[in-house]
Amino acid sequence: MTTKKILLCVIALILAISANAQGAKLRITLPPGISRVELLSGGTAAVLDYLRERMDQQIQELNQHYQIQLRETELASAKKHLENTATAYRNEINAIRAEYLSKIILSVDSASAEISPESSALGEIDFYYTVRNNSDRIISSVIYTPKIGNDKMPTSSSLILELINPATLKYGVEAGKTISNKGFLAENFSFFIKELKKGQISLIKSKLQKEFSIAIVDLRFVNEIAYKGQFKEMDVIEAFQHRLGSLRQASEKAKELAAIKKDNYEKALREYTGARDLVINEFLSAAAQLEKTSIRHTSTVNSNNKTTIENIDAGSYIVYAQKENGLAVYEVIEINTSKHEFVINELIKDPFIP
Repeated sequence: MTTKKILLCVIALILAISANAQGAKLRITLPPGISRVELLSGGTAAVLDYLRERMDQQIQELNQHYQIQLRETELASAKKHLENTATAYRNEINAIRAEYLSKIILSVDSASAEISPESSALGEIDFYYTVRNNSDRIISSVIYTPKIGNDKMPTSSSLILELINPATLKYGVEAGKTISNKGFLAENFSFFIKELKKGQISLIKSKLQKEFSIAIVDLRFVNEIAYKGQFKEMDVIEAFQHRLGSLRQASEKAKELAAIKKDNYEKALREYTGARDLVINEFLSAAAQLEKTSIRHTSTVNSNNKTTIENIDAGSYIVYAQKENGLAVYEVIEINTSKHEFVINELIKDPFIP
């Protein structure tokens, strides 16, 4: 070999060594919205997987220890049982009320109205009634809504009709008995005239005698006929405790059980959440330290979403870049030639975040 050829070989060898010493050049195109990219060591993925598996295992053990799913299921079951018992209790109350409402017959014998918008804001209705009690209990009063035909009259609240025998002034209608205020003082109620719709004043006046009625919506009971102040008036719940007792007790027990299950669940959830947060914080700390020690190169991203990294040694790397909303670029690449160009479009859940 001539001296010239030897010299050319040496020069070529020097150039090759120089090129390898400079390392590879990497161009990357990234999704919009990323300002900084990191090139992490290829071994980062294995360590990160280990950290995540350890975190998931610890959280699973916490789930088993605190039995969150079981306690949540028990609470849901207790709530459903409470709802069912409360519904049964409420339905029985409504059934008793409906039964006794059907046995109190009230008819309006006559009615008159005083409606003068020019002199008073209130209108008044006087009426005489007859009421018969076909039930087996003494009924002392009824809650009612006055109506003209099918239209309710605009009273400010529910009205109470005290069933007083005008001849004796004692309260209550005995089982199978009838009372009436005909020939005595009329029953009276008032309403706000301004709440009447247009044309209702003339409608009330014209239809009052034939279409005025009383719709009874609830009633009260007493155990004996007596003067005012000498008896205890009872609603449906009080008057029928013997019929409602077992359902009420079942509802109360269900309420107590639901409260216990709720306390157990909330206590376990608080303790579980505190322990889980410690595990998650441990993962975050370890993952942040791993990222920091795994960085081999960093680079800023230009306005065209491109970046260039130079002097990269051959080997495996991870392109990592954080984005908002917990998303990130996280892609394994191989560097084995002098120049590389990658276009990365995919964003995944940031693996450094739990």
